[in-house]
Amino acid sequence: MSTACPKWGEKMNVLPIGRRVRRRGGGAGRAAASGALLLAVLAALVGQVAPAQAVGAVPAAPAASTGTASPQAGAPAASAAANPAANPAANPAANPAPSAGPVAKPDPTAAARELRQAESGSPCPTALQPGTVANCTLDQSATAAFALTLPQQNDLLLVRIVTTQGSILPTVLAPDGTAVTCDDPAGPSWGSYRTLRCATTRAGTYTLKVGTVTGSATGLAVSYLPLQSTTACRTVGATDLALGAPTLFQGSLALGAAGDCYLVQDLVAGDVLRIGASNRAGIKVVYDATGAQVCDKWTYPDCRLTGTAPFRFTVQSYDGTAMAYDVFAARLSRPEGCALVEPQAFGVSPDLTSGTRCRTLRVPASARYGFEPVRNDGSVAGALFAADGTPQGGLCPQGACDLTPGDYTWAVDAFATSVGAFGMAFHSAVETRGCVAVSDTGLTDGPATGTFGGPGQQLCLALPTASGKGVYLLGRSPADGAPVAAQVLDASGAKQCEISGGASTTCKLTGTAPFRAVLTGTPAKAYGLAVHRTEEVAGCTAWPQSGFDGTWGVEVPLTAAAPQACLSLPADQHAAVELVDYTNTGNQLNAEVTVVDAAGTPVCTAVSYGNSAKTCQLAAGVTYTALLNGWGGADGYRLVRHDISSTGDCLTPGSTTVGGPGTSFDLASALDARCVRVAAAGSDKFWLGVRTAGGPYGANALLSVVDGEGKPLCTQFGTACQLTGATSYTAVVLASGYKGQPIHAAVDAWKVRTADGWAPECLANPIAVEGFPQRGGVLTDDAPAYCAVIDMKANQAFKVVGTSSATGPNDIPRLRLVRDSRWSGDYGYQCTANYGAFGGRCMSDSQGEQAVLILSSATAGTSVEYTMQGVCDGVCPAPRP
Repeated sequence: MSTACPKWGEKMNVLPIGRRVRRRGGGAGRAAASGALLLAVLAALVGQVAPAQAVGAVPAAPAASTGTASPQAGAPAASAAANPAANPAANPAANPAPSAGPVAKPDPTAAARELRQAESGSPCPTALQPGTVANCTLDQSATAAFALTLPQQNDLLLVRIVTTQGSILPTVLAPDGTAVTCDDPAGPSWGSYRTLRCATTRAGTYTLKVGTVTGSATGLAVSYLPLQSTTACRTVGATDLALGAPTLFQGSLALGAAGDCYLVQDLVAGDVLRIGASNRAGIKVVYDATGAQVCDKWTYPDCRLTGTAPFRFTVQSYDGTAMAYDVFAARLSRPEGCALVEPQAFGVSPDLTSGTRCRTLRVPASARYGFEPVRNDGSVAGALFAADGTPQGGLCPQGACDLTPGDYTWAVDAFATSVGAFGMAFHSAVETRGCVAVSDTGLTDGPATGTFGGPGQQLCLALPTASGKGVYLLGRSPADGAPVAAQVLDASGAKQCEISGGASTTCKLTGTAPFRAVLTGTPAKAYGLAVHRTEEVAGCTAWPQSGFDGTWGVEVPLTAAAPQACLSLPADQHAAVELVDYTNTGNQLNAEVTVVDAAGTPVCTAVSYGNSAKTCQLAAGVTYTALLNGWGGADGYRLVRHDISSTGDCLTPGSTTVGGPGTSFDLASALDARCVRVAAAGSDKFWLGVRTAGGPYGANALLSVVDGEGKPLCTQFGTACQLTGATSYTAVVLASGYKGQPIHAAVDAWKVRTADGWAPECLANPIAVEGFPQRGGVLTDDAPAYCAVIDMKANQAFKVVGTSSATGPNDIPRLRLVRDSRWSGDYGYQCTANYGAFGGRCMSDSQGEQAVLILSSATAGTSVEYTMQGVCDGVCPAPRP
């Protein structure tokens, strides 16, 4: 068996965006909205242009000063900052720095402009003091030489140079005059600033030489910091490192400052150091006691320490401009100051009073756990870590993951400003404390109801349903309530199904009983949820069969309070194969019908995407229920189900001859349908299609084909179905886009080939690629096609030219070139129609074989006269005819 699908470029019925009408075969696809993600990715890429901001940078606060004094002179301020209670400004939870918006791409000329405003015009000094910025002017074509004193043998020299005029060439010479190898911790510099980092191996006086490339006079701002020998590092002590309330250090860098230094105590190799701030201004780089770089901007904000303690980190302006900043350092491994949270029972609301920046989640047993920071006015950004500071992957970033016994750390995002007090919802997937027993016959007993308490509260409904059964979950929120979200879990915590937004679903219970429905919703709002077994017909409306006469079997209303309805198909009142369909009062697609068995297994297949009709395979003696789920608000619905099995009242084609009379009928309502049953041999090649008075491509009617067992084989989109392999076909024709007037349709069921070869009516008309003489006729409902055999060699082509009496593009006869070896799938060879005119060009591919040319009527109920002839157009004999 094979399924024919539309060819590329062939016309399909496409629905207008935002309105899903009952146009059979129309695609009301819901494209994923990814624009926000794309913008986020682009923003991240732009941010990486400037190494100073690793991800999503925000601008620094305005500089406090642009003078030459080094901010490192303020190191004693760390002692006051170490006591957040005594110094509220040092506690990010008590006095956060203002939040800023995203920063634009760094301006390479900003430092030069700032320096020109502060340029002193003074000659450059011969020596620099550590941590002090020299502001001077370098004459045209001159080179300045600055003496730098390094008091110890091994040191790490950090140098910052800002100029007003273009590029410079800096060089560092050791006391013996040899060049020192330096790199740039910020990455490649650009514009009018440079950063140097030089590892030194001897004490003494070093020389920094700065020469201009352009040969013109330039203003300079120059400074250096001997990282390992400096005494100006601010100390970050044990109390400052508490993750729950780390000390927030305030600082500012002058124009051209080499950077600030922070000495971190009480951390050893293996610890994880978190460096955070209320914004992401500046570059943070971590070093060990030997001056070896441990982490840089790419691993910021969390750094797994390696090397020798004590550790230092620097804060540097990316481009040398003046910068005010705040920064904190906290120990993410073995954290301190985190509020303890243990798994909560259902019905318990999290404590929202703690303002610490972390929580210790205590896991008593291996299971899946859900966790979520909550507060009264929004959410809190953060992540989960193991006790040693290792980030937890898998599903953990989504707020649920499998955890083994132990303590875990949930920490607020390092760059978040103060989030104030918040709580942590923490639940085990195997939790049963607080569960309330409910029935699973909610359509007769009524929905489970209640009211949620504070943020983060979860409620639990214990279900009596056995494993192997199915249940409907039906949102039943009261008018003054809010939609509820629910997850059904088995005894092991494995998820069976879920709903959100007050919707509905069918849930197959395949796990281990007992089962629980875990609910989340809106604080202080009431909820309603009906749980109903799919095998239970009580509370469901009986849905009788309908004939093929445009009538329907049942009418049901949907309301805002009950946007779903259950229907029943008794065991002795359904066929083995049925077609189900619905329409609403506005003839729109705004609902879904799902038929399931006792286990909750769907038994129907959609005729086509964006279509309301489905074909269902039903077992004898089995009761089924169906769920009508609407999303269009209060509305009325009519539902129909037709017997399309071997016992169904289907039409028999009057002819299976190619070009023989079609099976004609009128569809008199939006739910009207017909079925045509075709007997076949497994080797037969059949053409099944529908034509309507409304135009080509089956306009106003949709044809779908199933085999004798009800298996869907093909749906007509743009061209008829080409089928083989089955001994019986049932073609179901549905009304599409019904507008109150009967739809005249004709079904063609042509046996184009048998095991003995092509149909005799086609063999009787041999034609050649080299050309064939003019012939003509009239296409009617009784004679809707002409066929002829033609021997095609590889890559041959011919044109069909002629005239027709068609009055518009909709009723122009259509050309097809079909072959035996590829009967299904690609529809044989290709014929390209002349747009808006009779005829076309047909061609073979790299495989040559005998084929059949079919000229067929495009419409039903219309007679079209034609004349045609063939002209060779590719791989033609010489001379060409």
